[in-house]
Parts: sequence; structure tokens; C-alpha cells
Amino acid sequence: MAKAVKSKKPAVASLLDDESGAPAAFAAPAFFPTSLDQIIGHDRAKRILREAMTSGRVHHAWIFAGPQGVGKFAAAYAFAAELMNSSEDAARRLGAGVHPDLHIIRKELASSSDDDAVRKSKQTSIARKVIDQFVLDVAPLASSITGKLMDKMFIIDEAELLDRSPTNAPTQNAMLKLLEEPPAGTGFVLVTTDENRLIQTIRSRCQRVGFGPLKRDDVVAVLGRTGVVLPTKPDLDWAIGFAEGSPGVALQTIALDLFQWRRDLLPPLAALDENPAATATLGNIMFKLVEQQAARQADESKTSSKEAANRYWARRMLAAVAGHYRDRMATRPARGVAALELCTAAERQLEANVQLALIFDNLAAQLAWAGR
Repeated sequence: MAKAVKSKKPAVASLLDDESGAPAAFAAPAFFPTSLDQIIGHDRAKRILREAMTSGRVHHAWIFAGPQGVGKFAAAYAFAAELMNSSEDAARRLGAGVHPDLHIIRKELASSSDDDAVRKSKQTSIARKVIDQFVLDVAPLASSITGKLMDKMFIIDEAELLDRSPTNAPTQNAMLKLLEEPPAGTGFVLVTTDENRLIQTIRSRCQRVGFGPLKRDDVVAVLGRTGVVLPTKPDLDWAIGFAEGSPGVALQTIALDLFQWRRDLLPPLAALDENPAATATLGNIMFKLVEQQAARQADESKTSSKEAANRYWARRMLAAVAGHYRDRMATRPARGVAALELCTAAERQLEANVQLALIFDNLAAQLAWAGR
């Protein structure tokens, strides 16, 4: 089995399973594992996939579901590589990420669409014309290299972004028809952080494999493998806690130098732990940090949606606040539990499109008395 090939840049992209609003810089894969043995952690998921391959009767459609950045995409690539690797030439191509019959489908493919309107879109969903051009028109074509268990594979990254709105429901329905009647020797892996956004009929035709957060040592091991320069221990410990078991998010935190969040957030949160009246600035600090990071992203990407970026970084902010209180569960369990419930309630407000400033002001006010 060929060894994985790394690019000269840190292997950020293949570790961070991107979601709508995340920085576009993390979209293209940089690490191409050719064996499940190269995937750190996820022992149960790897066992399920190994048993399927050993049986010689691999199902043609899979859903890899779990939190952002835990390695679902890397596992999907490794799984596809093992299914398709039948020769030294195939192994070399898979390890370099250039196998002609392994197709990675992402929303960013819109920029290569033959439709001008799609090319100029904000890329907040996987457009129907992207599926038409890069999946439906390609799947029936003959494979250029004969594989082992599969001749051709499609990995649909961020599959929850397959458009299922009332006017564009045909996007998922088109995928459904292909999953029902796939060409011989063709397989599909739908990688998603939110499988409930896939229509039930798609889910019912796929084998599901769940992926969870990694242990701290596994996160550190993944970070060490990327070659990225790690920060000082206080910043590294904060990044790992902030990532909640996701090496992709931890790596994103380091790459984007988000440690100013730590320096701006910890003092008012610590003050609030001691004095319920210290709420005046916390809500505004959280809101401003989110706004600044979303604006920075919008400036750097012509296709990034400001609204999606705001929601993405608001989720990351709520994760940072939750991490602060999770670290204090041992000493102040009642306050920690109450604070985590408030963060979950704030996430629901975010999903309901409540204004960000109101969400953070309300959270700060409620945290003042949480669990006291």
C-alpha cells in the first residue's frame, strides 16, 4: 500500500470537514491517505469499514456522519482508496490525489461550472448544476483504471448542502435516483455534519458510519502529523479545548491565529464567575470578535457569504464559551452545567436567525446568575 503524500503546506483541508460559512482556504484537500491505517482514532468506524471490505460485498452508498473537523473526509478518502487500489499505478495516483476515477464533489466546484450564473454564486449550497455536471454526467462513463472492489468512487463533501429547498428539491432527488440505480462498480460516500438535512429516502439507501470527537492525545497526534508550528502550551491547550475533539478546528484555530479570542474572552468570563454584575462588556466583546472574523473572511473571499460566515463564527464563539465552563466543571459543577445549557439555548437562537448582538447580550446576562 502506498504511503500518503503530503503537500508542502500543512494538511489543513483534509482534516477540516468544511461546513457552510467556514473559511474557503480550508476547502481543497492536501492530505491523501491510501489506507484506513493512516486515520488516527475512530477505531469503531474503521472496524465497520474493514469488515465490509473483508466480506467482499461492499455496499455502494455510505453516509459518514459526525462533527466538523474530526476526520470524516480523510476517512472517506482512505476508504475509497482501499476499494480502488488494485495496482502500483493506482496506488501512486491515489496517494497523489490524482486518480481519474475518484471524484471529490464540493460546493466550490461551482467555480468550475459551465454555467456562468453558477460560477458567480456565493457557494452556500451544492448547486443542482454542479451535481449534473460533475456527478450525473460522469457516473455512467467507463472507468479509466480497473479497481479492486470499486472502479469509480464519488465523495460528496458537506452533503448536507445538497440543495433541498422547495424550489430546488430535485437536487437531492437526482442524487437519489443515482443511488437507487448506480452504474456497476461505482460507489458513493456522503460526508456530512448534519445527516438530517438529507432526505429520508437518501438516508435509507446508504450505510451509515458515525464519527465522533477524538481524544485529546489523538488530536495532538493529528496536529503533529501536519507539520504545523504549534503555539505555546497555554494557547495550544486552549485551542484543543476550543476544538472539542476536532483536530480540524484546532488546526484552523492555529492557522488563523485566533488566540486573541482567548486573551479577550478569558478576563471578562473570569470576572463574571466572581461578580454577577460584570456583564457590561462581555456580550459586546463576543459580538465584535465574531463580526471582525466574519468581515476578515468576507474580504479574503469573493464567494464567501457574510451571513454564513457570521453564523459559522458565532457557533465557534459559543463553543469557546462552552469550553470555558466545561473546564470548570470539576470545581463548580452546578454553574458549569447551567452555563452549558445556556450555550445550547443560544445555538438554537442562532438557528432561529435571532440577531447576533441580541444572542450574545442575552447570553452574557444569563451567565451572570447561572448555577449560583
